[in-house]
Amino acid sequence: MGSFAEDELASLVNEGLAFDRPSAYYCTATIGRDWPDSRGTWYNYDRNLVAFVNENEDQLKVISLQAGGNMKEAFERFCNALIVLEKSIRKAGYEWMWNPHLGFITSCPSNLGTALRASVFIKLPLLSQDPRFPAIIKNLRVHKRAVPELQHDGVFDLSNQDRLGISEVDLIQQVIDAAHLLLRMEKRLRSGRSIDHLITDA
Repeated sequence: MGSFAEDELASLVNEGLAFDRPSAYYCTATIGRDWPDSRGTWYNYDRNLVAFVNENEDQLKVISLQAGGNMKEAFERFCNALIVLEKSIRKAGYEWMWNPHLGFITSCPSNLGTALRASVFIKLPLLSQDPRFPAIIKNLRVHKRAVPELQHDGVFDLSNQDRLGISEVDLIQQVIDAAHLLLRMEKRLRSGRSIDHLITDA
């Protein structure tokens, strides 16, 4: 990371192709020590597959980016990248840290299991104003984060809540199903119709 000029790094961070210096929170925990040594980023020519090395608590983070709503394509790209990476690691005499009970062993306990976070940006300006919105999100077992630069448009980063006790395929499907239902609710609200029966399904 130290080889980037400040403006170049800022541009890559904005594109999601690099990560910024650790926050004060991570520095207090000494995770940010020796910045920017021993840290790096890699991305492919299409800029839709990224790998971060030693970003905060993660030794390795692999990211598959996809414009539009085709999560299947993003997931396939992600899986193919991990297959190639695992072959390379095994060839060097190493392997992922994995436990039959806990799944993949990660630095951050919240990622134990699949260590997979699948997320989509979703625009819900009307539904997000409904007082039942937090409960709907909770019942669907997904997390929502406001997207700072798009917060005024009601755009959220929607991701899976579970990592442990669920397969990667089921996890992806959970996010897809949640996004589909939330969009149905948003469309009904836009046309002035009730979403009560959909909340029962949530």
